[in-house]
Amino acid sequence: ESLDEIADYGYDIQTVYFDRMKALNGDPKSIKKFAHFIYKHPKLEPDQSSQMVFFKLASELNDPIGQLKYGEFLTKSKKKEDISKGIQLVKDAADSGNLEAINLYAFFNFNNNLNHKNLKESLTYYLKSAEKNCLTGLVNAGFLLQNCEEGDGIQSNPIEAVRLFKKAAEMGNPIGLFHYGEALLSGEGVEQNSEEAIKMFQMAADKGDSDSMVELGNLYEIGEGFKRNPQKALRLYKKAAEMENSEGMAHYAMLSEKYVTKIQNRAFLNQIGEDVEEDEIQDNENNDVESENIDELQELSMNFLKSAVDNENINAISLYGE
Repeated sequence: ESLDEIADYGYDIQTVYFDRMKALNGDPKSIKKFAHFIYKHPKLEPDQSSQMVFFKLASELNDPIGQLKYGEFLTKSKKKEDISKGIQLVKDAADSGNLEAINLYAFFNFNNNLNHKNLKESLTYYLKSAEKNCLTGLVNAGFLLQNCEEGDGIQSNPIEAVRLFKKAAEMGNPIGLFHYGEALLSGEGVEQNSEEAIKMFQMAADKGDSDSMVELGNLYEIGEGFKRNPQKALRLYKKAAEMENSEGMAHYAMLSEKYVTKIQNRAFLNQIGEDVEEDEIQDNENNDVESENIDELQELSMNFLKSAVDNENINAISLYGE
């Protein structure tokens, strides 16, 4: 099967075989060539230890692909010296201009899993990625410029952050759309424009971004930019919650509680013959949750709430405590 796939990719089977043999015998050109080949088609050399033989040989020739792949492999070791060596190899590949290595090295410095956190260094490399119009660089550099804190070694720059988010948004990236929408909604780094912000959130939500669903739900719930429609908000929260978004879970639980309370109050007032005021949730023309579904609504709400608490969502913890 592997031989057939090699042929399907347009490679000459015999050439690939001899490149592999020559690489094992130390031929520099064949080492680089075969390392690049299995980088593009890893399942044709499925054993990871075999792959690493070639990537290690390539890294010793200062080949960026070899440095990237062997370095990444070393960072998964439990030995500190291997991790340090792996990080350095990835940095060397990044400094050679390899985009994947640039993003990976930036991530190493952003995430503290390797005890190598350095947000200033992370920003430097994400900006290099952004210069190449890479979405990963655009959204992460923007995030760092927008959300840095004192002591991070970074100077906050909301205007530049918005520029990067806008560029990612123009490329159709849902994370860029969400962050650009947030900036437009708040007016931080750009002129405030709720109408345009809603467009960004809607576009991102249509692409499956759960954070944008929560933001849209909140706007529908409070009636900002829309006619107030808590029922539509509930549906958006539910969709985000089903995507494991803890804010969506918490908001669904909070709005559900209000909904159930109003229905129960309405039923009680009807029972005793008192006039009932218009209920914006119950009487909404788009309402699709009937009072007989209260038990189901409460059960789903509690399930979401517990999941959000497990994810340490502050709003959920507060509501659960009540």
